[in-house]
Amino acid sequence: MSRNGAALAQVTGARLTYANGMEMVRTIRADRKVEGVDPGIARATGQITARFADTTLLTQAQNGTAAEFAFSYTIDANRSLTFTLHEVYLALAKTPVEGPAGVEASFEFRAAYNATATRMMTVLLRNDQAESVYA
Repeated sequence: MSRNGAALAQVTGARLTYANGMEMVRTIRADRKVEGVDPGIARATGQITARFADTTLLTQAQNGTAAEFAFSYTIDANRSLTFTLHEVYLALAKTPVEGPAGVEASFEFRAAYNATATRMMTVLLRNDQAESVYA
């Protein structure tokens, strides 16, 4: 996981949820098919849990500033899946709980549309096929 292009240290868990907000029009046509689907508002939300090593995430949440977050699963140089959220806002952390390995804090987040990137999220899939990159 990275924040603004730099590896985010001490992350012990992360969750990402995406919903496209599409809603079915509940009208049945004469051919017995559904009328259609209305576009909704897309949402990307989740949670980051991190050991409290520094105040980077806490400061971002307190200031209400945005940062770019990337969640990545990499098998090797040719196979990976990366979700990049271009503008992420953090909620203030829940009360940290002390454990045997240190103090952890959980931050809920919500992504927003980024005008510079012209989207909220980019998903990049690389596979072992020559010259194939999907975005």
